[in-house]
Amino acid sequence: MTAQIGDSIRYAGNHYGLVEVTPGNSADELFDPERFGIKTFSDGTACWRGYVATYGLWENQLVLEEQGINVRDPEWEEERKRLTELKEIRPYLPPHRRGPKPQPKSMKSGPCGPAIHGVLPVPPADPYAIFAFSDNYHNVGLPLPFTGGLLLGQGFIRKLYEHMGFHPAGKFEKVIELVFAAGVLTAAHDRSAEMEKIRDTKAETGEQTKRFNSPVEIVGWIENGFDRRY
Repeated sequence: MTAQIGDSIRYAGNHYGLVEVTPGNSADELFDPERFGIKTFSDGTACWRGYVATYGLWENQLVLEEQGINVRDPEWEEERKRLTELKEIRPYLPPHRRGPKPQPKSMKSGPCGPAIHGVLPVPPADPYAIFAFSDNYHNVGLPLPFTGGLLLGQGFIRKLYEHMGFHPAGKFEKVIELVFAAGVLTAAHDRSAEMEKIRDTKAETGEQTKRFNSPVEIVGWIENGFDRRY
């Protein structure tokens, strides 16, 4: 069981986690890699989807700004194997033989994946990052025709951490709700006080420390952890 790396969004000059989406919508529908013919794969238990997105508002229009995706590409897999081997052996070499930290080579076949909104992917800047996605898109600016609400979270409350799924809005100190119509921002509300009341209620009823009585309850908890609708 591992908590998932969530998407993020830039709003009003601040960086938030994109934590929940209104019913009838899915956070994964904001950007679906398969629309571009991209088949993703998971390279770790903290990112089962195989991709992470950063969204933003450009003149009140919701857009995809950044994207990290893992795709199956033989050339990239070979390059990642080379970098991993160098990483493992480098600490055992004498300092004068280590040289600079190895960097990814340019792919002979070009980018590993297709362009998104005219932007081609590039290899990771740091191949030794915990999640070094094979395809990295920067400054994309893809308009998204989303209609509904998004809950943004900032200031995660560490004592509420769980090793499962995505953390809901109630686990953040500051929560903002953004409402969109066809991708255009129509309203913004501060929901922080409401989330605090929800936390207080759960603490009073003991729901924060709930124990499971059956496998069915465990399955339900797991499914809820990956369901980001509110």
